[in-house]
Amino acid sequence: MSKKQKFQKFSAEKMREAAGQQLEDVAKWPLIGLDMVQLENIGLDAVDFKKIRGYDKITVSFEDKGTYVIDTSTPESDNAPKEDGYRFRPLACLCVSGEEDFEQLIFQRVNRKGKIYLNGEMTLKNCPVNIANTTVTDLIVTLEKIKALLYYRFGILIDIRSATIKYMEINTTFQTIYPFDAYRYVLTLFMNIMPVREDKISRTSRSEKFYGGYKELPETFVRGNNRVSRKIYDKRKELRDKDKVDVPIELMRIEIALRTKQAVQDALGTAYLFELTTEHIVQYFKTQYEKLLVDPFDRWQEQCTTQLAKLIEYFRCSGHPWQRDMLEYCRNLEQDCGVPVFLDMDDIKRAIYRTSDRNGHRSRMYQSFLRIMLPQDRYSHYDNAKVTEIFSALQRAYENTRTYVIGKEVYHGLTDQALKEAEEQRLSKLTGKLDR
Repeated sequence: MSKKQKFQKFSAEKMREAAGQQLEDVAKWPLIGLDMVQLENIGLDAVDFKKIRGYDKITVSFEDKGTYVIDTSTPESDNAPKEDGYRFRPLACLCVSGEEDFEQLIFQRVNRKGKIYLNGEMTLKNCPVNIANTTVTDLIVTLEKIKALLYYRFGILIDIRSATIKYMEINTTFQTIYPFDAYRYVLTLFMNIMPVREDKISRTSRSEKFYGGYKELPETFVRGNNRVSRKIYDKRKELRDKDKVDVPIELMRIEIALRTKQAVQDALGTAYLFELTTEHIVQYFKTQYEKLLVDPFDRWQEQCTTQLAKLIEYFRCSGHPWQRDMLEYCRNLEQDCGVPVFLDMDDIKRAIYRTSDRNGHRSRMYQSFLRIMLPQDRYSHYDNAKVTEIFSALQRAYENTRTYVIGKEVYHGLTDQALKEAEEQRLSKLTGKLDR
């Protein structure tokens, strides 16, 4: 076995071990937290240009009109301008890539409103088999580690006090009873009842062999625009394809991606990293899933019951077997519009008890619907119970995060300014002045 194969085998074993540890937490305690984060407005204070010369991961370009940066190395010539005993280099671009905790850190010269300066952007790397979530405190601690790594390994001194969030993903991952494909009608309904008219709806699927033919199995449901997107997808399938790890349980992830700095500002009240807390993140996620999923579904269910009651009143006058004709009409309507007319027989039952039956045969009428249902019929798959399962998991994730994360976060290894701001935020929460 070659060294490369040994390394790949070792990496796969480590990822399976990490997956096992995270799965235990997710199965018992689903939480709300952060996934991928991109930062900007990171300052560059000084660079040891002589020290970074031997690293292939670092690329540097100079220009005569570039932004001058302090050079902490001993230059070979004295051509560089001096000020207060320091030498300066006209830097145009500096890029560091391929490190453990982040994917890329790039400083580029920016001209905004006549001011020329270096703007640093960093994409933080997701942890291996990213099933568990990250808190704001974990994010700040990781950033402090990156700052120390850059300074001691490469001689690059950065300033993170003014760092702002350019892109962030807030999500929760939870275990489901059925495979992801079994929730396709429920998730299709969720995407269509969201009260966001201008957002586009998209879905990705895969084809798999099924009884001698092929069947389209959905993987991801997305609704959003270039500012905010909401995504529900099969986390188990993503782990199997991306990380080559097949977990033994079914996982679903619900995610909100804030794609611009202004979107982060509008959603959380601030885009500055050191002004955020995990409570901001959790409260925003809870507000969103109630506004986009829970409340619209309650309204849809009420309208669905009313419309089904009208259909029952209409078809029962057409003679027997009117129940079969009504279900066939609903199936054809679903195929035309692409949205479920109703989910399962619980909706039919509620509609029957809303009709005006003078003879009191509502229970008999419901049994007549059940007799014509086949086991493979989609209306017999208990989709209303799946909605309850998803809503219960979201509420459980919110309560777990409030109980086990918020209020128990410890701020270690941070700057004095960060500690001061963290203490002010904690005091404001205690006095009820936190802007939610």
